[in-house]
Amino acid sequence: MKAIHFIAAIPLALASTQALSQSCGTCEWYGGNVPACCNQETGWGWENNQSCVGPTECTSNGQNLVGGDSGASSSDAPAPEGQMCDWYGDVFPLCDQQSSGWGWENSQSCIGINTCESQSGDGGVIDGNGSSSQSSSESSSESSSSSSQPSGASTLTLQENATGFCRLDGAVESEHSGYTGAGYANTENSSGAVIQWQVDVPTDGHYSLSFRFANGASDRPADLVVNGNGVSGVAMPGTGAWSSYTTVTADNVYLTSGANTISLTATTGSGLANIDRLQVNGFEPTAGDCGGQSSSSSSSSSDNNNGEITGSSCTPGSAQVVNETIVIEDGSTFDGQCQTYTAGSGLGDGSQDEGQDPVFRVENGSTLRNVVIGNNGADGIHLYNDATLDNIYFQDVGEDAVSVKSEGSYTVSNIEGYDADDKFFQVNAESSLTVTNCIIHNAGKALRQNGGTEFPIDVTFDQCDIANMNEGIFRTDSPNSSAFISNSRLSNAGDICIGDWAQCGSSNITQY
Repeated sequence: MKAIHFIAAIPLALASTQALSQSCGTCEWYGGNVPACCNQETGWGWENNQSCVGPTECTSNGQNLVGGDSGASSSDAPAPEGQMCDWYGDVFPLCDQQSSGWGWENSQSCIGINTCESQSGDGGVIDGNGSSSQSSSESSSESSSSSSQPSGASTLTLQENATGFCRLDGAVESEHSGYTGAGYANTENSSGAVIQWQVDVPTDGHYSLSFRFANGASDRPADLVVNGNGVSGVAMPGTGAWSSYTTVTADNVYLTSGANTISLTATTGSGLANIDRLQVNGFEPTAGDCGGQSSSSSSSSSDNNNGEITGSSCTPGSAQVVNETIVIEDGSTFDGQCQTYTAGSGLGDGSQDEGQDPVFRVENGSTLRNVVIGNNGADGIHLYNDATLDNIYFQDVGEDAVSVKSEGSYTVSNIEGYDADDKFFQVNAESSLTVTNCIIHNAGKALRQNGGTEFPIDVTFDQCDIANMNEGIFRTDSPNSSAFISNSRLSNAGDICIGDWAQCGSSNITQY
């Protein structure tokens, strides 16, 4: 587990001591003293092996900036004489102030000597004219000795509803003041509620992740998850008011070359604090493409899921009201391009009243993909004769989310939904149903075979995150049916098998 550094809670004596080594001033940050950054004006940074706050960030939050001599930065000390780092074919200075991770010294990025030597391949520490200090890297360093020294350390700011902001189990709001950007992300009040971002980086390395948040209640802790792996718990204590913001920073978080998924997951029933933004500090981070939101049918995340449970990559937006069921038939594909469709009153009111109509009806080998079902889900989506669903998000499940209405084989992938008062999947005919990469939170059951029936169904769930079921996951009255769930995460999900299944079981299940 990586250590989490809560900026606003630095003990006064420690913060004051750190500030003495920083010649660009001190920010009196909500009662504690924090060094002011010499090399950036906004956001949070990392200089001289300590967190710092940009002078403009300090004053724009109503805090006091004291002292400083911007012309005498302590980061002007030279890197170790005659030594450089061959980092996968590019040459960078070695940091003088830190031995691990990436830094910023002498107006350019630098790399800690331990991080330099930890890379795989032939790179490593070299002398100033390109000769390797390790014989194994001679050929690599010779070819790269003429490389320029890019100044790649930077801070990436990710705001809500912008590139790199991939998922929110809740809504973007602007009711309370003090936020930056268009508002703040307010999750639903439930354990397991998630905010997710995607960040691209050019090389493997350590980065700092800073979350600006407000919390007018008691502590709302979170789990920090990077690329599907838990990094640490994150404390988000009360800030005194929903309009009062502070920042918590996870230092030295390891990101891999290419796309990285970063998530905060609520660990209590209160959900997360209101998250204003994520800032990523390190070597050239850029906002990632969340996927699934282009006009191309290839935007489905099914091809690059790589074993992670991500649910749908669509997010709710402005809704198109549907007053008559949209029918997809004759083997065609309907690509909604992640648009939001919500039922009009003619289809139903989204309650548990029987007889409501679906928003979509998918028939005869057809496919529905890249769609958000909005706040009025009516009776969701009906499937007939070997239909397929891919990349579907249910904002608020109505009577049911998905109903199998006729015999056939059905495939559902990359599906996500919330707040089903009864069941998420309803199966009304002899069939097989395969569900992969699903997130189902807050429901009575994940799946129900039509009550009192004994026809056989064969159900498989794989790579699913199921939380807060009132009863359980699978329910049937049929002694001829089978169900199985594997490689999945469960939280307060009740019994996996309810009723007289012929076969029902699970494997590789984790609880959270």
